[in-house]
Amino acid sequence: MATVHRMVLIVTKIIRIFQISLIYFLVINMFQDLKKNWFWRIFGSNIFLFLVLLALILVGWRLTRLAIRKQSLNQELANLQQQITVSEKDKQDINNELSYRNSPEGLEKEARQRLNVKKQGESVVAILPENQDQGNQGIVPSMQDVSGVEQASHQASWWQANPQKWLRYFRLQD
Repeated sequence: MATVHRMVLIVTKIIRIFQISLIYFLVINMFQDLKKNWFWRIFGSNIFLFLVLLALILVGWRLTRLAIRKQSLNQELANLQQQITVSEKDKQDINNELSYRNSPEGLEKEARQRLNVKKQGESVVAILPENQDQGNQGIVPSMQDVSGVEQASHQASWWQANPQKWLRYFRLQD
């Protein structure tokens, strides 16, 4: 809005200058006797008046282009500031999510969901897809429930399965 007002002021000034030039031209033509002086011959000539008017038009045209350019740059600046605000909000959301995931509650939740970690005294129920072994009931016994030799074989199979789970997690093994 301010740039439009400024452009109107510039145009009105150009019109005033044109009016003054026109009055100057009329006064010069009225006083033909003054043209005998070399100063009035140069500055009162029609060619000089034409050059002055041409210069004023060119300056006005350039100022108008600069005002339009400034307005477009201000609009672009406003858009970029809005993008910065959105990006800072996204960054804050990501930092909040990261701080939650690094907290003990977040780590515990991720460990339970991805690695099937359980607390002592809990039993984990695994729901297997239909294409896997139907003989397995989906209940993984805790280490306290397994006795003696079964515990050693269960622990050995667990140590073999755990690295495979990590490799699958990091997608190093399919």
